[in-house]
Amino acid sequence: MQSVYVIPDNYCRDRIPNCKVFGKAVCTGAYQSWSQDNCVGYCGFCMSLQHGAGTATGGSITGNTNPFLKPVKRTRKRFPETWMWSSHLTGIDGHLNITAVLPDTITAWVASAFVVNKRSGFSLSTSAAKIVGFKDFFISLNLPYSVIRGEEVALQVNLFNYQNTNMSVLAGESTSVYFPIVPRSLGPIYIEVTAQSSEAADGIRRELLVEPEGVLQEYNTPVILQVNHNHPVQSNVSVPMPLSVVDASQRIRVSIMGDFVVPTLHNLDRLIQLPTGCGEQTIVKLAPDVYVANYLKKSNQYSQEMKEKLTSYMEKGYQNELRYQRTDGSFSAFGNSDSYGNMWLSAYVIKTFQKSKDAYFY
Repeated sequence: MQSVYVIPDNYCRDRIPNCKVFGKAVCTGAYQSWSQDNCVGYCGFCMSLQHGAGTATGGSITGNTNPFLKPVKRTRKRFPETWMWSSHLTGIDGHLNITAVLPDTITAWVASAFVVNKRSGFSLSTSAAKIVGFKDFFISLNLPYSVIRGEEVALQVNLFNYQNTNMSVLAGESTSVYFPIVPRSLGPIYIEVTAQSSEAADGIRRELLVEPEGVLQEYNTPVILQVNHNHPVQSNVSVPMPLSVVDASQRIRVSIMGDFVVPTLHNLDRLIQLPTGCGEQTIVKLAPDVYVANYLKKSNQYSQEMKEKLTSYMEKGYQNELRYQRTDGSFSAFGNSDSYGNMWLSAYVIKTFQKSKDAYFY
């Protein structure tokens, strides 16, 4: 098994001359304030590297597991945003024991609970339980959400030492190391970092998303197929790519739909809006609500949740639009505040109100 040990560039260079006589070893330079014991310990580490345990390259040591270092027993790689959300039945006494594995995140987890009972109804816990995930020697890896392929990124690795022993990081303190990387492949990649000393060790693995360079562009190629019963249909579709396309960034998504309205239904949450604003803004938001409601009703896809939402939106939109009806019966952007009614807006409002009757809302 290969491991990587990261040390400052002058780590062993300053110590090797003093390692030959351990009894008189004295840390020099930036390390002269360190204790004799620590200096001897670090000399042993450097001497092991000099005698073939590994090779030093660019401030890092690559080689087999060093006998002077504690091995990493388990690499931490489970970091959920939310730990637990589950439903359970309690015993007759109302108590419940749950066994779970603590995530690898170094943080405090706060838990609350609620209970539903046929007799007593709904009840919330009066206080929150708290459990802390902690290690006295651990790595914290700060990663961006995503990086662009080919760009140089400096990954910050923080090392915390809460033990009572001074190591490369003094007791009770932390230090940061920066690793420059240049991602070459697209998609998720895994960054794994280990930190080892003679007293403790830790390893961490995180996922980093590598996105293609350039500007995202999407093209749609619609194809209409006439399908006969029990007769398969084939169609060859040419998908031309721009000459300037970024290598390995191409993605093709195929969707098959049996109704022209289906693409709209995939984005209902964006199409349905609460009608607000002036007379024009209100009707522009109300009309899609009405058409969607009529379609869902006629196609027998009207769920109770969607029906309640659309009913509420259309009722509020209807009442809001009536605020901009003038005394002569026409509609305008600001009602009687305008000099005259708007013919186009009045026609659009009347048509939308008429369509809303098909859904039995008014």
